[in-house]
Amino acid sequence: MLDNKQKKYLKGQAHHLKQVVQIGSNGVTAKLIKEVLQALTAHELIKIQVQHDEKQVRQQLAEEVCAQSQAQFVQLIGKQAIVFKQAKTDSKFKLP
Repeated sequence: MLDNKQKKYLKGQAHHLKQVVQIGSNGVTAKLIKEVLQALTAHELIKIQVQHDEKQVRQQLAEEVCAQSQAQFVQLIGKQAIVFKQAKTDSKFKLP
């Protein structure tokens, strides 16, 4: 679980990132989780575009993706979710 200091650090690192995965009308599917895992393996920190009108549903979808991919939920800003999964070796991020 990430503490507030670590989340703040990751938010700063994610600021310049572009979305790499999009959750559409199909919701969280096996194919989507596969894409998320590939992106997390390559980048560790990613942004996911969540296409839904209700904030509560966007939050739930983002948390479901994190649960299924064993990643950490960092933040939801509008329709952008920030997700982090630290590499076991040679991580690009040194968490405070």
